Amino acid sequence: MRELGLESFLKRWSAMSRWTIRSLTRKVSKLRMRSLRMLEQRRPAYVGDSPEDIEMGKRAGILTVGVLSAYPTSWKLKSHEPDILIESLSEILLHF
Repeated sequence: MRELGLESFLKRWSAMSRWTIRSLTRKVSKLRMRSLRMLEQRRPAYVGDSPEDIEMGKRAGILTVGVLSAYPTSWKLKSHEPDILIESLSEILLHF
C-alpha cells in the first residue's frame, strides 16, 4: 500500500468512517426518539362503517370512529357506541 501511496488515504478514510458511523448512529437515535414522541402524541383509531368495525376497535382497546355510510348496517353504529360518530369521512379531520 505504501508503494501506491494508499496508506495515508486509508488511515484518513478509516478515521472518517468511524466518525461517520458514530454520527449516523446519533442521528438515527434522535430520529427514533422523535418518532416515538410523535407516536405517543397520536392516538391510534379504528375507523369503520359497520357495527363489527366498532366492536373490533373496542376489543383492541383503541379509539373507535363510526362513519355513517351507505353500508347496509351503518344505521346500527350509534347503538354500538363508538367513541366518535361522524356523518362522513371528511369530518374526521375535525377530531384529530
